[in-house]
Amino acid sequence: MYKWFDDVKNAINILCEKDGYGKAAVFDADGTLWPQDLGEAFFQYQIKNQLAPGLKTTLRAWEQYLELDKKSTADANAWIVKLNAGLKLSELRKQAKEFYESNFKTQFNPLMKELIEKLKNKHYNIWICSASMRWAIEPALYELDLDLENLIGTECEISPQGILTKTIITPIPYAAGKKDALKKKLNSPPCFVVGNSLGDLSMLEWATDFPLVVQYLPGLTTLRGSERALRNEAEVKGWAIQIFQ
Repeated sequence: MYKWFDDVKNAINILCEKDGYGKAAVFDADGTLWPQDLGEAFFQYQIKNQLAPGLKTTLRAWEQYLELDKKSTADANAWIVKLNAGLKLSELRKQAKEFYESNFKTQFNPLMKELIEKLKNKHYNIWICSASMRWAIEPALYELDLDLENLIGTECEISPQGILTKTIITPIPYAAGKKDALKKKLNSPPCFVVGNSLGDLSMLEWATDFPLVVQYLPGLTTLRGSERALRNEAEVKGWAIQIFQ
């Protein structure tokens, strides 16, 4: 069972006592709201069931993704979106919902759900900002009763017929791109930001009141170095750190 550290819990309580009108709270998704990577898990589901059009002509898709991710997480997530080009958006959303409901829903950290609900009740404007393909993350927003407009993820332009294209919308929300994407949506910097890896550093630094670093143990093997580096940054900057076992 997950449990907040006492200092983090106290800081959260102070935040939740304040009136959040006009203030934004931003959460990363993978490795933050849940210990696993929903975007990657959904992509593996697509590979297994050959659900994306581009997979029909792509060999070793998962291995290709991992190789791309080593060089550029932003490019790797854009590549996943491009593999879905030609698919109806309604069909992709159906796939994502089915996967989330049957395979991933139980991964959601109940303490993070509870925190978001408390912030909503205090009128904070909640945003989810993830490098993953946005449509893989959408089902979680339905569960949180958040407007889909409050989700930022890697995405492409949609044709007038409701078909995904290969034209990626920029900035891709990873590293500095997260802050850049948020700047397009928010009128002012967020007061509260939660993230788990170096990919979240820029938006954590943008928080005016409370940057919170959340990490899970043992967590994702591929992110250990990035998470350790962010934890070191947080210690130097005096940010709150929450480790979930």
